[in-house]
Amino acid sequence: MRTTLLYLILLINITVYGQQSENEKTWQFGVAGGASIGNVSANNTSYEFKKKNGFRTGIIAKFNFNTNVAVGTEIEFERRGFSASVYNFGLQIIDANSYICWECSYISAVDYQSFYLTLPLFVEFQKKEGNFGFSLKAGLYYSLMLQSFQDGYEEMFIDTETGLPLVPYGFEPGRYRIIFTGRVKNVVNTYDAGVLLGVGLSYDMSPTLGLFIDAMVYMGMVGYFENPEMVVAQSKTTSFKAGIYYTLFSNIRMQRRNDAN
Repeated sequence: MRTTLLYLILLINITVYGQQSENEKTWQFGVAGGASIGNVSANNTSYEFKKKNGFRTGIIAKFNFNTNVAVGTEIEFERRGFSASVYNFGLQIIDANSYICWECSYISAVDYQSFYLTLPLFVEFQKKEGNFGFSLKAGLYYSLMLQSFQDGYEEMFIDTETGLPLVPYGFEPGRYRIIFTGRVKNVVNTYDAGVLLGVGLSYDMSPTLGLFIDAMVYMGMVGYFENPEMVVAQSKTTSFKAGIYYTLFSNIRMQRRNDAN
């Protein structure tokens, strides 16, 4: 993560100081919103993860050093979600004995939904053709979790006959179920951070007003679960946003426009 940040800062410095033009410096501010699709990858293949739809919305600030290079940031409110399930048929006490109760089982199925305040920082490379523009983005992001919720269950079945060898280890025969619902505590990490990549299209309706659409991928580098006993899982979110922006010209450019009039 630290190495990635250093490379990004170096890239910003080289690009900015090598290509900046006083006549083309502008500020852009906008609002955007759209849908997102959350996914999770884990180091435990026994877990099955499914995507959940979410959303993100926020405000954008971008500084254009010229018509080709910009740096920007956002303040986004977003909802991410996914479902995690595991089905194990056959239980064994690890490091205790070699006996396996094949009639015993463990099942877990939980939906997670989390709300974040996300702060991206990115470099944008732009190409303009008339009123249309195409852009590539790369950067980093930090997300502060505001709230997280879960809905699901965890179930264990110990067979009344073949499960008897597990009794000395604290497992009584029968079926046990725990319901998970409501707000999550001491389970989910309170933050996320990672790398973002994206592409965008824009259209200038006037010298100061424009529309844009973005497709972004946020690749998390922080484990989703805070509990060390749970699976190590990292999130990846794909978002599609549309918005509107307003361009503020630099003092030099505004002065030249006034002189021309």
